[in-house]
Amino acid sequence: TPLPPGWHWQARHTPQGRIYYVDLDTRSASWTHPTTINDGLPPGWEARRTQDGHIFYVDHNTRSTTWIFP
Repeated sequence: TPLPPGWHWQARHTPQGRIYYVDLDTRSASWTHPTTINDGLPPGWEARRTQDGHIFYVDHNTRSTTWIFP
């Protein structure tokens, strides 16, 4: 799946051919396609990853975060 225009992500391959995605802004990597991480979130919410790859959720409506899927 192509990445949306303006996204600073790059799809790369391991030597074994597995695809992973690199966020060029934070220099973090993920096995999950960046457009699917936010699927199913309520309006105003965003999923982000810590530097070690753990997903957390940002509620921009209340300016709060949580580890639990909203």
